[in-house]
Formats: sequence, C-alpha cells, structure tokens
Amino acid sequence: VTFHTMRHTFASNLVAAGVNLYEVKELMGHSTLALTERYSHVRADNLRAAVRAMEQAQEPQTKVIELKR
Repeated sequence: VTFHTMRHTFASNLVAAGVNLYEVKELMGHSTLALTERYSHVRADNLRAAVRAMEQAQEPQTKVIELKR
C-alpha cells in the first residue's frame, strides 16, 4: 500500500458515499475535475444504485388520506 493507493481509495470511498465530484476535487486539492475523475473509481453497484434512485424519483407519489368518521 502506497500513499498514492490511499488517495485513490479515499476518493473512491467519498464518491461511493454520495459526495459530489466537485467536493471530492476540493478535498483532494485537484486543479481539475478530470483529474478527480481519474482518482475516483465508480463501482458497478454504485451505478445501479444511482439508476434505482432516479427510477424512484420518477415514480408518482401517492398519499394515503385517512378519513375520520
């Protein structure tokens, strides 16, 4: 394990936790988002979770109203 490996892990874990790339860029001290993208590897399960979140946001929201007698 090297310092470089730890930086990659740090960036990837931040992205996996839902931190946006701009914030990761600032935390890493990178000058460009392109460099941050190189460091932050996105796992396939994170991509699936992102798609599920989008699908859930698109589902119509229904409310149950309880009527009192």
